[in-house]
Amino acid sequence: MLPGTSLKDRYRLARFPLAHKGMGEVWPAHDALLDRPVIVKFVAVTDLDLVRRFRREALLTARLDHPGVPAVYDLGEHAGHPYAVLQKIDGISLSDLVAEHGPLPIGWVAAIGAQISSVLLAAQRLGLVHRDIKPSNAMLESSGSVKVLDFGLAVIPDDDRYSRITQSGQAVGTFGYMAPEQIFGQRTDHRADLYGLGATLFDLLTGSPPFDGLTTMTTVRRQITAAPPRPATLRPETPATLDDLVHSLLASTPDDRPDSAADVYRVLAPLSENLPPIPGVLDESVTAVQAYAAIVGRTPPQHARPLPQQHAPDADH
Repeated sequence: MLPGTSLKDRYRLARFPLAHKGMGEVWPAHDALLDRPVIVKFVAVTDLDLVRRFRREALLTARLDHPGVPAVYDLGEHAGHPYAVLQKIDGISLSDLVAEHGPLPIGWVAAIGAQISSVLLAAQRLGLVHRDIKPSNAMLESSGSVKVLDFGLAVIPDDDRYSRITQSGQAVGTFGYMAPEQIFGQRTDHRADLYGLGATLFDLLTGSPPFDGLTTMTTVRRQITAAPPRPATLRPETPATLDDLVHSLLASTPDDRPDSAADVYRVLAPLSENLPPIPGVLDESVTAVQAYAAIVGRTPPQHARPLPQQHAPDADH
């Protein structure tokens, strides 16, 4: 794409792209009709399977109508290049946040986790499994709210239109954060995302992943054979309820994890207090009271928005 390109005589690309991601580009743009900043994500047309996955990700993200998920405003094609127009997020990824600030205050760990669990509860009600929950796939906005990103690996196991994007028995996700059942290529449900949330909370609390090995093989071996770690061993001031929660979320067997994201939310929300400023990350006007209100007020919708079947992507990949 060229700087200043206009899409549909409405979305004008900025001077420089934000990123080149694999076989695509991400551009900041301006929506002239509604006078607001947006993000435009393009995908290369050289890989038809990638195009199918791109469209599928946009449809799944749009279906999960929740304030903790970036809104999908539009889908289109320009000069043969498919694109999606997305909500612009003003924030920092959790992975960058930890890299810059180290382990986060307990209250913020709980606040961030509560918001992610709220998103996962909305996904659970749809039967949607994200399958790649990790610090780099969530952003803390300057308002104190959290957005969960990248639904490229998401599935709805009981919906044939969205049940598979890979061959059966193939592991998908990120080693160190994906659940053991994902490593073995087994069928997953919402409890796989709870495992990813547990690994993310461990990272936020301690500044390091729960199963950090020198190689991928050592990381996987620890995930499969070692007992679930406790963050309190590295950070003794971790409240017992939070330590127990993370320990249970990282259980190797899904049945040993919490039953629902609602159970996780109920533990984390009361701990979302004493939220100190995070310099350079949060707006100076954001107070602990405002941030807490944003956190506990973000409950998922009760009913999913239906998706017309005629717009569904291919289900064989």
